[in-house]
Amino acid sequence: MLLLDYQNALIQSVLTERFSGAPPVHIDQTVSDFDGVTFHISTPEVKTKILLSIQIRCFKDLAKYGAEQVLQREYGQYVVPVEPGYDFSVLVDLESLPESKEERDALAMQFALLKRHAMAAPFEEAYQEHYTLKEEASKFSSEDAPKGVMEGGEVKAIHYREEEAIYIKASHDRVTVIFSTIFREETDRVYGKVFIQEFVDARRRAIQNAPQVLFRNDPPLELQGVPGVRDTGSGEIGYVTFVLFPRHLTPQKMASVISHIQTFRDNFHYHIKASKAYIHSRMRKRTADFLQVLRRARPENEEKERKTASGRTFKTSGQPHISACRSKLSTVDLLVANTMVWPFRASAPDKRAGDDDQPTKRPVSWPDSLGTRDSSPLAAAKEWAPVVGFSLVGLAALQLYANYLRRIPGAAYVRPNFFRNRSLFGRVTSVGDGDNFHLFHTPGGRAVGWGWLRKVPETRKELKGRTIPIRIAAIDAPEGAHFGNPAQPYSDEALQWLRKYILNRNVRAYIYKTDQYQRIVATVYVRRFLLRKNVGLEMIKSGLATVYEAKSGSEFGGLKERYERAEAKAKRKRKGMWAGDPKTFESPREYKTKWASQQDKAQ
Repeated sequence: MLLLDYQNALIQSVLTERFSGAPPVHIDQTVSDFDGVTFHISTPEVKTKILLSIQIRCFKDLAKYGAEQVLQREYGQYVVPVEPGYDFSVLVDLESLPESKEERDALAMQFALLKRHAMAAPFEEAYQEHYTLKEEASKFSSEDAPKGVMEGGEVKAIHYREEEAIYIKASHDRVTVIFSTIFREETDRVYGKVFIQEFVDARRRAIQNAPQVLFRNDPPLELQGVPGVRDTGSGEIGYVTFVLFPRHLTPQKMASVISHIQTFRDNFHYHIKASKAYIHSRMRKRTADFLQVLRRARPENEEKERKTASGRTFKTSGQPHISACRSKLSTVDLLVANTMVWPFRASAPDKRAGDDDQPTKRPVSWPDSLGTRDSSPLAAAKEWAPVVGFSLVGLAALQLYANYLRRIPGAAYVRPNFFRNRSLFGRVTSVGDGDNFHLFHTPGGRAVGWGWLRKVPETRKELKGRTIPIRIAAIDAPEGAHFGNPAQPYSDEALQWLRKYILNRNVRAYIYKTDQYQRIVATVYVRRFLLRKNVGLEMIKSGLATVYEAKSGSEFGGLKERYERAEAKAKRKRKGMWAGDPKTFESPREYKTKWASQQDKAQ
């Protein structure tokens, strides 16, 4: 994957050359950049004073979020009145440049970053808003905090292209950046999904500290009620969400993160176009090779003049001569076939004395001995019906096996079309925490022999690499002790309750998606005393879990209100974790946020 430069390379090249001590020359160049940005570099008065102006489509949006203050901070003494038709201008005098070459190159780079600094203004404001909300949230618990603190600030919209925008929303525990992008062609959507999947896979494989990346065709929840947000329903508009956590929001990392994330759209569509160009070039190369093979195989029809050993010349022709020979051979074969006696069916009569009264056997030719074919209309159907029937039955059996009877050995093998459409049935083999467990998939259950003809493995060695990690949807259980962090109160009780409730039992999981830890998020049901029980709902009723509080990525399966009513009832009855002092209560979400922020400070 290639990363595009943050600066305008042409502006940097021109200024570096002018700052190198070369004789002053007249300049008047208009330079285009991504997203409809236009630069104008000129020497309007004298050759030693270079004026650089920029015009940005969304400068009015940027100005609302402090773009002019950011540019004034970055360029200070070089800022001059704006050139007509542009949004911001700077002027540099070649006679008052820094003395060292390094400082002059740094100054050229600073001017080349003019667009980057202008676009950084709303991101910097979101950072400052996050710091403020984080400080306010630390003074309250999740229940007592004001609504404005927990929900975060207003969504900042930057309409930097004609039909596309960047949306930024700051919260006390994160900053969410959403890009809306247009896909003009179906192939662009396919390439785009592959490109986004690379972000997900990279975070999964090696870069654990990378931001979370989400892609969807409908507007995210953060954009509900925001003016100008559209949902065409055809997939033409895609929304790419980056979730920046506290570890990405430190002042030390702010400049680098802003530089990377604001160029995402340019990198995104650049790689889509580059991928299409590469595939087209490969297709053209393969087609050219195939045509070359066909040309070599083409027969030569034209007559050629050849010479014998004695020096005489004669002409030969290619294909017509061959065709004539073939036609003559075909005629001879037909005559032989019509006159040749079939050796196994009849032979020429051997006339002997006394055989005059015997009927004479007529010789049978080879074509006549082959018999006649049944010419009835249903003859072909009778011959092909069994073949077609067995083929259809075989295909149906394969489809049934692939969709319903094929055992899934791990989360990576779950097909994308299974999510929200299918469920997984299996045996719970281990419970690792208060809200997750491992499932051994047994498709078809006892009806296809699981438990009496086919054994479910029991030892850890047999189960290694053959189970699916399941994260129970809609709930958050108290966190156990891991990664050097202490355990939350009631974490052990929640773990023991879940083990007693589902361990070594058959459950059915209605799956929704894969989370950041490669677990399958699912609503889980188990039969207890012939009744079908929702495991997550029963944990909330027992006071050993809370309703999942994250603003994005939560899955409730349409049962959110039932979960909330059950939690409110457990609070009133002071069950489980609700038995203590409400003022000192710390939810699992607050606990994880607290320790994550402490780790970021330690780094």
